[in-house]
Amino acid sequence: MTKFKTTTFYKWLKETAIEIPMLQRDYAQGRDDSKTKELRKNFVSDLLKAIKRETEDEKRHLDFIYGPESDGTFQPLDGQQRLTTLFLIHWYLAAKAGRLPEAKEVLEKFRYKVRVSTQEFITALLIPDNAPCKELSKKNLTDAKWYFSSWDYDP
Repeated sequence: MTKFKTTTFYKWLKETAIEIPMLQRDYAQGRDDSKTKELRKNFVSDLLKAIKRETEDEKRHLDFIYGPESDGTFQPLDGQQRLTTLFLIHWYLAAKAGRLPEAKEVLEKFRYKVRVSTQEFITALLIPDNAPCKELSKKNLTDAKWYFSSWDYDP
């Protein structure tokens, strides 16, 4: 029987590990073509409105995310892009607020099986000392001592 449930990413991750399986495609939100840039701009704008919401009516529903759950781990068959984006937003907000040590236990339950390098990046990202102490930006991340330049070629 199929279960439908509305929840937040963080609440869900507290209860269930999320593992992006081998069969998923590359993360597309970072591509530089004009169509992706426009989609990303609109998507991020919608997410920011939801984050800043003042009423319950301003929630952002991200459509269905589905896949099997076994032994406390969910493997999405659809929704990997949205889940990865939500993970990155939660990491960013926790790092910016100086609360990454508290959030790490929950956020490290988000894992990638698609590529070893992606999981290595996520693991490094969650080390509180690796969070840039200055402005959180792509440049500050890629200039960090712990950042491997080979990750620039990881889609």
